[in-house]
Formats: sequence, C-alpha cells, structure tokens
Amino acid sequence: MLKKSIKFYLLSAFIIISFILSSCSQPDILTVKEDSKIEKEFDLSLTVPVEDVKALEEIESQIAKEFSLSSYPDINYPRAINVNPTTTEILNEMKTIGVKYNIPCEVLYAIGLTESNLKQFKSDGTPLISGDGGIGIMQVTPYAVSIPFDENKLKYDYKYNIEAGAQVILGKWKYILGRNPIGNMDAKVLENWFLAIWAYNGYSYINNPNEYIYGPRTWSNSSISWTATAAYETNVLAKIKSSFGITITPLAGSVLPAYGSRPGIPASGQKFSTPTPIHYTSNSTTVTTTTTTTTIQVFEKPFYRTLKQTSPLMQGKDVMLFQLMYNNWAQSNGYSTITADGYYGSASYNASVTFQNYYKAELGVADGIAGINTIKKLVNIFVNINSYYSPWNRTLKVTSPLMYGDDIKTFQSKYNIWASKNGKSNITVDGYYGTGSYNASINFQNTEKTLLGTADGIAGQKTTRLLFVRTYF
Repeated sequence: MLKKSIKFYLLSAFIIISFILSSCSQPDILTVKEDSKIEKEFDLSLTVPVEDVKALEEIESQIAKEFSLSSYPDINYPRAINVNPTTTEILNEMKTIGVKYNIPCEVLYAIGLTESNLKQFKSDGTPLISGDGGIGIMQVTPYAVSIPFDENKLKYDYKYNIEAGAQVILGKWKYILGRNPIGNMDAKVLENWFLAIWAYNGYSYINNPNEYIYGPRTWSNSSISWTATAAYETNVLAKIKSSFGITITPLAGSVLPAYGSRPGIPASGQKFSTPTPIHYTSNSTTVTTTTTTTTIQVFEKPFYRTLKQTSPLMQGKDVMLFQLMYNNWAQSNGYSTITADGYYGSASYNASVTFQNYYKAELGVADGIAGINTIKKLVNIFVNINSYYSPWNRTLKVTSPLMYGDDIKTFQSKYNIWASKNGKSNITVDGYYGTGSYNASINFQNTEKTLLGTADGIAGQKTTRLLFVRTYF
C-alpha cells in the first residue's frame, strides 16, 4: 500500500507528464503512460488537504444526487476498436454540458486539452488510461473522487467522460467557494475559475505558480522524479489563450503563498478579489479554436440554466427573475400573473406554456420548459415593454439643475454591480444624474447595443429595464 503523500506525488507526476507529452507534434501517439498495476484505493486526500476531505466528500455526494448519470446507455465490454470524436463534437458537447453545470466551455475544453490532448482513445482504439488511473478526455480518476462513476462508460463513452469531468470540476468550484472564494464567484467570469482549475489537478503547492518564478522545478518521491515548467492552472490558462484568444487574468503571485512555503496553498478562509481585467465566457458568441469554428448559443445574462419542473422543484433567483418578467408581460397582455416565489412548479410551467403559445410561430414549441430561446424572447419583450419598471418612474438624463433622487441612487448602485462584472470603473453613488451617470449610461448602452440600439446617455425605460435584468443576481 502506498502512503498518501507518495500517491499524491505520483498522481501529480503523471498528470504533469501527460501535459508535457500531449504538447508533442504527434497527437495520435499515446500521450500518457499506461500502468495497470497502480493501486486504486479511494482517497480524496489526493486532491485536497486532509482536513478538507469530509467537506469535499459531502459536496461530491450532493452533486451525485442532483445530477444523475444513469441516463447514459450501458456499454458492452469489451468493445471493438473505437474512433476519437472530432474537435467539433467535443466542443459542442462541452457547450451543452457547460450550460447544464454553469461551467464555461473554455474551461472544460482547455482542461481536456491539457489532460489528454482531447483524446478518448489511443491510436489503436483502446481507451486512453494514464499511469495514475486517469481515464479518457478529462482524465477522470475514479479512486480520487467520491462520485460513483461507471468505469466502462468513462472508458468508452466520451460524452459520459466529459460530463463526469464537469462534475469533478463543479465539485472543486463548490469547494473553493467555501474555502477561498474569488470575488462574488460569478461562474460566468473566467477569472473566478483560477483556484477551481488548480484544485482539479490537486490543491497542492506543486500547482502554486510561485513555485516556478525561478524557472522549471524538479519534483521527486521514492518512485519517480519529474520536471515541470509551470503550474497546472497556468498551463490550462495558456490553452484557453491559444484556443480561444482569451487572455485570462490570473491571481497575482503577490496574493499567493510565497515560493518554498508550505503547505503552499491559500489559507482556509482567505478571500480574493477578482483580478482585472475580467473576461466572460464567450459561450454566447461564435467560439473559434485553432481547428474549428462553432456557434455556441447560451442564455441571456444572468440566466445560466434551463428552467423546468423537476423533483425536487428547481429554485433560485433565476426562477424568480423569470417569474417577475413573465408577470410584467402578462399584465401588459391581459393574462393572469403567478406567484413570484422562486420555485419552478406548475404555475411557472403553465406560464411558460402560455408565453410560448403566444410566440409559437417564433419559438416553435410550447413545452413549458424555459430554455435559451424562451428566456431570450422574454428578456427582449421585457426590455421593450412601454412602461417604467419599479423603482424607476421617470427618464434619467442630465438637466440643469441636475436631477436627484433615490431612483438615481438605485441606477448608480446597479450600474456599479454591472461594472464590477464587466471590468468597468465604478461611479459615485450620490443620487445626482451628472457626468458620471451620463458616462455610465453610455458604457452600459454601448455594451448592450444589440438590445438597446442606441447609446445616448439617457437612462429611459429600456435602459433601466435591461439594467434591472443584468444585475438581478
């Protein structure tokens, strides 16, 4: 039986070796070494400090309950020689899974690229299994997580493998949320994923970027030695830049543990500001990689998931916002309103059906499921309703003397929330609609020209309605 520390080093070693080999110019050659003799004893301390094992186990247990993978078809084992999915197929699947779990597809794609060079199978068609037991595209290691994955499906079903990897990274995201949150942990901000990516490979000093400030490091244990040129998350961010052209701002070395310090990870409870400039996931645009261009459609911000009836009922501020916007539309069109309680039950289902039937020629369905197109249409209609939405009841603009009031303070406060999420400077919240508020309106309107159509510095019905939506949560 290997000691925990040896197993941790071995895991880290093979993952780093996997990355180095996956960068070779011959991607069809096996990129990670296979060794069936590696002991596979379940142990979460491979990826987080011992004192955090129970917390991570509880998180992963909840994920397993909330997101069942039982719908995937059974795999007959052994199977005939397999062919790797195309990059387009992988990216499209990561887009779908990213929306389901609220994980940027850029993060999933770059992790897969770093872990396996996006390979599910070796060149001979057999499953890609690394020396530490990592399997497939996402190199999911069954004995290093408490989620009960099906190993055959991990080996032979690339979609299952990607979703399993998403569950692992979601677990690390929730773990970081409780231990070392970055900013408001808005999952749409790529910078907020820095520590979760670190933890995907192991929340250890080996992945502390400061360990590499003087150049490559050689690590060793009683079984192996290896050289790494950069931390794992540094490599993943580099893959995002090379694949998507997005230069994510990492946490500065000055806020991380110093070179040579141990345990070499942020102290439990330490919080970080989101580093700027920030970058949002580009799911809503055409995502271009070095090998493919794929149009990816996702929700209007701040929505991030499909709303539908489940057991237990879906609950959240996104459901509440849907209900509020529906009620505003219903009042304008002579329909009954529903209780805005934040639960997607029968009333919300019926509301979706009503709205979808009203716009069926455009939406094509009336299934009671508020997905991407339904929410996009509802946001568009909400923004264009010809009335003010509380707390605003007037058009805000520069006048002499300056307009003043609580409605302007609310506008300024909500603008600052939006600005913080979009890398813009905050303005003074003083209740006066002066130059600062005028420029704030211009910034917001320029960013939202698709829906607003103009940038005149006047915060009227459309501008304030859209600001309400974008900053609701």
